[in-house]
Amino acid sequence: MTIKRLGCSVASLPLMPYYFLWAKIVSLQRVFFIVLKNNPSAMNLKRIFRHFLVVLLLLLIPLMAMQITDQVNWSLIDFLVMMTLLMSVFLGVDMIWQKVPNKSKRFGLIAIFLLIFFMIWVELAVGILD
Repeated sequence: MTIKRLGCSVASLPLMPYYFLWAKIVSLQRVFFIVLKNNPSAMNLKRIFRHFLVVLLLLLIPLMAMQITDQVNWSLIDFLVMMTLLMSVFLGVDMIWQKVPNKSKRFGLIAIFLLIFFMIWVELAVGILD
């Protein structure tokens, strides 16, 4: 059974708000890039905005999983902590990529940075160090 107005099946109705959210994010990105298109000093803002969009898209995964199963149970604090952690990783890796000219040092620092991120993530998820 399909709904002619939306052009989708009844089974996909619970996911419809996510499609509308995605459309809002894409339209916001277009407006943002049109405004900042010819401003060379706005490149950092563009990069930060791209990182923020990627973080939001990554956080949609547990949000959708919470709708499907009861095994994923995140609160608002969990989303805020993970958003902060992911943004710090993206911005840290971007800063290392921009500032370190030597490729071997760059990849070594990024590997150490990602290792620290994964250790913090695992500790927050399951509490290995308790």
